[in-house]
Amino acid sequence: MKHKVVQQEVGDIMGGKVIEFPEITAYHDGVTEGRAEGKIEAILNSIKGIMSNLGKTAEEAMDILNVPKEDYPKYKSML
Repeated sequence: MKHKVVQQEVGDIMGGKVIEFPEITAYHDGVTEGRAEGKIEAILNSIKGIMSNLGKTAEEAMDILNVPKEDYPKYKSML
């Protein structure tokens, strides 16, 4: 493996053995999920604000915000 060759070469340059650590791949999708939740919350707050401040219906507010029509039921259920 290239990994072993690199360790050996670094060890030779440094004059000693390179400490070996297990390879770990870290991936957490929480960031993506958090962004999606934040976007939904922002859209809901915007819908509520338009409804409250401008006296619009939920559908009118979503139309103003360019929410895709297929998403209307999802957001209406969350209001």
